[in-house]
Amino acid sequence: MDMFEPQLFWKFVHILMLTFWLGTDMGVMLATKKSADPTLSPETRFKMVEMALMIELLPRFMWTFAFAFGVHLGQATGYLDVSDTAIVVVWAITAVILVTNVGSAFLIGKPLGEKLVKINNYVVPVFGAGIILLAVLSLMGAGPVMETWLAVKLIIFGIINITAISILWVFEPAFVYYIRLLEEGSTPEIEKGIKDGVAKTLIPVYTTYILIAVVAYFGVFKPL
Repeated sequence: MDMFEPQLFWKFVHILMLTFWLGTDMGVMLATKKSADPTLSPETRFKMVEMALMIELLPRFMWTFAFAFGVHLGQATGYLDVSDTAIVVVWAITAVILVTNVGSAFLIGKPLGEKLVKINNYVVPVFGAGIILLAVLSLMGAGPVMETWLAVKLIIFGIINITAISILWVFEPAFVYYIRLLEEGSTPEIEKGIKDGVAKTLIPVYTTYILIAVVAYFGVFKPL
């Protein structure tokens, strides 16, 4: 069995993508949760947030490439009826999202990074909605997805794009309290802001994890 047969190769890449996406993102989640611990020094807590933001670059890469890798796998298995031209379009879209999604995290705190954040806040949910629309059209017989289970999987993946970007939306107000913590020290107001911000952020985080598990289930068992 040749690993570099297109189907096996893209399946291998797809598995690696899922592993490094979810695995490293759990590191981000655990570091962020621990940063809310008021028994730690302000400097340690702020460093933990900085560390979480650095680790987050890898799951952002995996999240960004997930759709393109999946399209290659779908084409290789015959589950997607897509042309080579469509593949080029998919990679062009991926390149745009790579700049906005990963670039905004890499350049966080810088003027260009702030601009990319604002653009990314529109690009990612629109991309997710586009995937959902494509999958729904396929269920109606007017799209490129040849299997029902894959169309449902893509709908869920589209939703993941929305829940994943919402993590950043929800956490952004809490980050202000971490800056204040470093500058002013711990106060009841700051601690409440951090605690509430982290608690709210964990809602879309756990939702995203559950949806990723559902996507994996559909990919392995193909229930429909």
